[in-house]
Amino acid sequence: MIDKPMDIKDTPEILRRNVYDLQEQLTTANQRIIKLHETVGDLKRITDDMSYWLQGLQIYTNDISTLLHQSDELKSGDHE
Repeated sequence: MIDKPMDIKDTPEILRRNVYDLQEQLTTANQRIIKLHETVGDLKRITDDMSYWLQGLQIYTNDISTLLHQSDELKSGDHE
């Protein structure tokens, strides 16, 4: 059985490959961060919209509650 000669890389080649791999990892990480940033922005806009609509709903339910309370007072003759 004949052994193939080992492909031994010298130090500069190993360093170049490591730098290239690190650059690829940084590029991928940066793309993920950008996407996450966009997603967080979208989620913030959605929660802001929900908060606005919930405040409106709270006002609406308070108004209904007040009207019902006033109606009950008028029916019972207990109005001020």
